[in-house]
Amino acid sequence: MSELINEQYETNYQDLLKLQAELAERLHAIEKDLFRRTEALSPKYAEQATEMENAEVLQELYDEGREELALVKAALERYQANKYGICQHCGAKISAERLQAVPYTDRCRICANDQ
Repeated sequence: MSELINEQYETNYQDLLKLQAELAERLHAIEKDLFRRTEALSPKYAEQATEMENAEVLQELYDEGREELALVKAALERYQANKYGICQHCGAKISAERLQAVPYTDRCRICANDQ
């Protein structure tokens, strides 16, 4: 049983590494679009509204991506510290199903629901 858990944790670890790389790549692409704007907004009000709305969406995607990347990095650190799969709130074991669904979670189902 313990070997099976270790194998699952290793799979989750590899998935986290892949997710970290994907998020970093996605954030880099968003940064290029979000922060490259050097030209002035369109002189047409309707186009300005669209441009500003697009910038807001990009900013939200960027912020969400940074938050998710931070969660992934924290999970990788817990793995390295042999604390992966342990609820950071109550100390209980996090179910394999939950870790498979959300590999960067730091809380068991009960504590996540209480949050």
